[in-house]
Amino acid sequence: MVGTAFLVMLWTGASANAATGVRIAHLDLRAYPTIRLTVVTPGNSSRPPKLEENGTSAVGLDVENLGRRESVVLAIDRSHSMRGEPLAHAVGAARDLLVTKSNSDGVSFVTFASQAVQLTNFSTTTIDADAALRSLAIDPRSGTTMYDAIIVAARALKRSGTPGRAIILITDGQEATSKASLHQAIRAARDARAAIYVVAIEDASFKPRPLRALAASTGGRMLLARPNQPLTGIYAKVDAQFRDTWQMTYVTAVRPGRRLQLTASLPNRGAATTTVIVPGSATPRPKSQSNLPLTVIGMAAFALVPVALALIAMIRMFQRRNVWTGF
Repeated sequence: MVGTAFLVMLWTGASANAATGVRIAHLDLRAYPTIRLTVVTPGNSSRPPKLEENGTSAVGLDVENLGRRESVVLAIDRSHSMRGEPLAHAVGAARDLLVTKSNSDGVSFVTFASQAVQLTNFSTTTIDADAALRSLAIDPRSGTTMYDAIIVAARALKRSGTPGRAIILITDGQEATSKASLHQAIRAARDARAAIYVVAIEDASFKPRPLRALAASTGGRMLLARPNQPLTGIYAKVDAQFRDTWQMTYVTAVRPGRRLQLTASLPNRGAATTTVIVPGSATPRPKSQSNLPLTVIGMAAFALVPVALALIAMIRMFQRRNVWTGF
């Protein structure tokens, strides 16, 4: 693996103890009662973290290291604003990825400008990728479909079947013409369980807010680079974080509307806690069957009046007969 000394970038959006402690990067409750969370542990730790739910060990916990086998989509912006050194450095980063990746990792390339296009399917070899990179150039038509590109990448990753799934997005952040929205792009990445790592090129028109949202909402990170800055070592950083990232899944017994406190910990390395309220509300207690509505009781009483009057008339008739026969 090539070192990262040439990558003079900043990891942004990290918690204060991200480098030394345990961090809960993402929590997904959408498949309730199945709970899925992504936990990042300190570097050089081969042991999986422990997970507690409301103070007790999570039952039936499934833990998987995302660095065991990875699928990576490198999405490169080739719009007009990337002309010159930015695009050249993006292609250089792609070639670096092919050289440094593990032999078991699959790589696919997506480009976007006026359209988002998947250039290659996932492959552990470099033949198709090399050919695609040689033909990469600025799109003659205007437009930047960054959100559409994320959806294309997420759909491909969803079919990959690997535990580790990443989208490395190289762009200056000038989204302009996508059919999809930022929210839809984030949702697609989450559905694919893919983390987005944004390589943000800071030019005069740089727009960081949507890029930070893409990274933070999917458990990824954002890296900052200048237009003339080589992007060597990106994949090495992503791969290193994946090896410290664990996907934890279990089925909770906590009911909707109740408090759920999750604590991920690693002995002598720290712990991280997050608390949420399980979406939904508790099922209302059914009413007792004996508590009949007053309207029903009134109707029943009204229906019994003729019966009562008939009984009274029969009793009086028998009384008169008995008196006559007694004289």
